Amino acid sequence: MDAAEIRGNFVSLFAQVDDPGILKVMLDKCLEILKAHDPLAAEFPPDFIVELEEAIAKSDDESEAISNEEAFKLFR
Repeated sequence: MDAAEIRGNFVSLFAQVDDPGILKVMLDKCLEILKAHDPLAAEFPPDFIVELEEAIAKSDDESEAISNEEAFKLFR
């Protein structure tokens, strides 16, 4: 598996989780692993963490959801 495929699987995994508590734990664990393996990541600015937490909360709001097809169109 190459990095792009792993990244895609990772994003798909996150997209399938609806529980904000589980998402928070997943985010915390990912940050913990990243900090352990990347010295530059050890000092994430608090604003960045807040922004991630807000994005998680916003992702739970399905009123603004778009289809997977639309997402790929926006990505391109």
